[in-house]
Amino acid sequence: MTQNVKRTLLTCALALITLAAFPQTESSIIGQWKDIEQPDRQMEFYLDKDGLYYAKAVNDKSKESINGKVLVKKLKFDEATKTFKGLMSPPDAKLELNVTISFSGQDKLKIVAKKFVMTKTLQLVRIK
Repeated sequence: MTQNVKRTLLTCALALITLAAFPQTESSIIGQWKDIEQPDRQMEFYLDKDGLYYAKAVNDKSKESINGKVLVKKLKFDEATKTFKGLMSPPDAKLELNVTISFSGQDKLKIVAKKFVMTKTLQLVRIK
């Protein structure tokens, strides 16, 4: 084998070992996250008394602050698909979107919100 092929195989093996070492569990979503495109847009996911997950706006410094407003609600974890499903309410609209949230890597979330033919995808990273 050539040196490049060996290096590529070694890199792939290390990547798989790294992913296996950091398995994502249901409670991994708990904590503060920020939007990659708009870092000032932040939310905190938490487990509520009803056993479902919610996310509220945090660290909003705008004039019309939405701090504390629940943006994502009734998230339930699907063990088979390793995704969360629930509802999302954008702060500037009076509608509810169906939302699916999945882990897209270590400390990264992918949020897909849908309503009829409209789809919006957000990428979040954990705030450490």
